[in-house]
Amino acid sequence: MATSARALRERSRETTIVMKSSRAEGKVAKEERNERVAHAKRRRQLTFIFMAIAVLMALQIVQREMIVRNSYELVSVKSQVNNLQKENEFLRIELASLNSPDRIQAAATSQLGMVVPDRVHYVQAIPNNNDATGVARLSR
Repeated sequence: MATSARALRERSRETTIVMKSSRAEGKVAKEERNERVAHAKRRRQLTFIFMAIAVLMALQIVQREMIVRNSYELVSVKSQVNNLQKENEFLRIELASLNSPDRIQAAATSQLGMVVPDRVHYVQAIPNNNDATGVARLSR
């Protein structure tokens, strides 16, 4: 009996050691699993951060491109305005020269064969109370 009690105690001790090592292995496995989960979570967070930064950079590039395109368009429009202002000024000068009384008289006499009158006759309309049309009177 003493041997069997001793054997029983040794067996019990071995079982306890095996159980303790199983628990320790279980704890280690649980810690490793927790670390893997935490690592995966960090990786997802970093991926999200990098994606957000990439999207913001892409938006920044698009915004800069729009600014550059609008700047070129602005320069083009300013150039057109400048050209139109020069053309407008030229047309004003031409209009002033065409409306000149001296030029009109020269064109009338040379191209149309008109002559400058020696005397000017004026016609004055005198209203008639009985007639709505009135009568014209020649004055000299």
